[in-house]
Amino acid sequence: MLRVGGLVEGLALLAAPLGAVAVVLFVAAFVQATLRRHHLKSGETARAARAARAEVESLQVPVSYKEFALVALGEFVAARTSLFAKLHAEGAVDRDYCLCSEVLMSAFENQAERSLEFARKLVELPVEGDRHRARRLAVVSVARVLAGVHEEEDWEHLQLAATYEPVLYWPCRYAAA
Repeated sequence: MLRVGGLVEGLALLAAPLGAVAVVLFVAAFVQATLRRHHLKSGETARAARAARAEVESLQVPVSYKEFALVALGEFVAARTSLFAKLHAEGAVDRDYCLCSEVLMSAFENQAERSLEFARKLVELPVEGDRHRARRLAVVSVARVLAGVHEEEDWEHLQLAATYEPVLYWPCRYAAA
């Protein structure tokens, strides 16, 4: 019995430093995420692009987020190449990001009808959580504003989006202007 007690004490002594390490790693990840959000909203294209790439490389986002981030940064060729490789996205989150990407690209390429058609398809998908809802509402608002058919609540959606999806900061600011 003494040996089991010693093992438990040994594990407890080992767990205390590991818990401290976990807290330090968590705080470091939180600080990095906060810094990325700040850089995404900085107004400097290079800083925003680096922050978006860091977000994508952090592997804390779905693969389809990469294309979405590229579109939001205005890198349509790279995004389109990647999206073309997977025409039929699997999973609700992937379809959501792919449709958001298509809506934004079409809207900023002055293809209003196509953008609004993709926006209608996007609205038909089930929505999960505040982040998805805010992103979707903002993307649809961008499409409506750039098509010249904006609605009263679009301004609110454009302002709120960057809180949940920082990479949308500049596309939403452009549409709001």
